[in-house]
Amino acid sequence: MSKKNIIVFLLIGFLFYFLAIVQISFFSLFEFFLFKINFSLLLFLLICLLEESNKLLGIFCAFWAGLFLDIFSSSYFFGFFTVLLMVLAVIIKLFLYRYVKLPSWQWLSKIQS
Repeated sequence: MSKKNIIVFLLIGFLFYFLAIVQISFFSLFEFFLFKINFSLLLFLLICLLEESNKLLGIFCAFWAGLFLDIFSSSYFFGFFTVLLMVLAVIIKLFLYRYVKLPSWQWLSKIQS
């Protein structure tokens, strides 16, 4: 791993930590049609769907989003959300690689290259 990849990995971790803190402190008070929106899951899904299928940014996001969901939730099994989101990221990547060709977003490809 290069120095740039390590910095991107840590910055993504900080972003998902910030989203988790804001989620449990501020956005837990709001509901949208009886649903509470989890912004870290939304960001994870958007990045997995919008980046190129051969890049690893979505899997990094899955790791950090799952880790902070495990830390800040009252789940009995630590690591459940981390493993679940990483498997979901791999399934999304394989599905998009084989069956769907979405246009890649320029700013996402510049982050990883």
